[in-house]
Amino acid sequence: MTDHHQDQPLTERMEHAAALPPEHPVRYALTVELARADAETQRQWLDLLRDDERLRLNMHRVDAPASLSNALEEIPDQAPTAGRIGWSILRRASLALAAAVLLAVGLTITVNVPDWTFDHTTRRIAAAAMTTHTVRPQLTVQTASSEQLVERFNEHLHFKPRLPAMEGFTLVGGAISQIEGRPVLLSRWTRDGRSYSLYQFCNKDFDLSNDFDRTILCPFAGEKPGDPCRVILWTEGHCAYALADETGEYAAQLQSRSANAAI
Repeated sequence: MTDHHQDQPLTERMEHAAALPPEHPVRYALTVELARADAETQRQWLDLLRDDERLRLNMHRVDAPASLSNALEEIPDQAPTAGRIGWSILRRASLALAAAVLLAVGLTITVNVPDWTFDHTTRRIAAAAMTTHTVRPQLTVQTASSEQLVERFNEHLHFKPRLPAMEGFTLVGGAISQIEGRPVLLSRWTRDGRSYSLYQFCNKDFDLSNDFDRTILCPFAGEKPGDPCRVILWTEGHCAYALADETGEYAAQLQSRSANAAI
C-alpha cells in the first residue's frame, strides 16, 4: 500500500478498496488492517462490499455496452489522481450511472441470488477466519474441556455455543471473537504439533440460511499463489463452523479421504 493511500482517511480507503478485485494488494492489506478494527468499522466495510459486489453482479446480468463497462471498471484506478474530486463522489457516481443503465435496459434488480451469495460470503468468512488465526488473539479461557468452554460462554453469545467432535484434536482454550463485526466463538486446537482455530457462528448473521457440507477454501489464492492456507466450512446441528488450517495438512487429509471413498 502506497504512502499516499495510507495518508487518506480510513473511510476513503475502505471505499477505494471495496471497489477493487479481491486479489488486489491494496484490498488485501486493508482487510488485514480491518481484522483489528472495531465492530462498527467492520460493519461499514461489509456494507461497502455488498454494495459494490451487488453492482458487479447486476452489471453482468445485462448486455451493457462494452465501452460503459470498461469505463466503470477504470474508475477505481483513476480515483487516486482525481484531484479535488474525492473517491467517495466517484464511487457514488459509478453506482448511480450503472443503476441508470440497468433501469434503461429494463432489468428488475433482484437482491436474493442464493448461489452467488453463498460463494461470495463463504470466501469472505474464510479470509477473515484465517486472518484472525494468524494474529493469534489472546484466549480468555484456557481449558482442554469442551464442556467447560461451552459453559463459560453460554450466556455471552446470541446463539448456543456448541463444539463439534474434533477427533485427533486437543482443545487449548477459547474466546469470543469477531468475523466482519459479528460475534463468533473462537476455540483453539492442536493436532500433530500444529495450531488450528475453530470459529462457531450463526448462519443467519451472514445470510447463510441453508445447511451445507464441508467446503474447503483457499482464502488467499488470489493474493498468494500456492499458499497452503485452507479454511474448512460446514454446518452441523444447526451451527456453522470455520476451521482455519494454516498449513493445509488437515484439509489435504480430508480431501484424500473423500477421494478414496469415491473410488
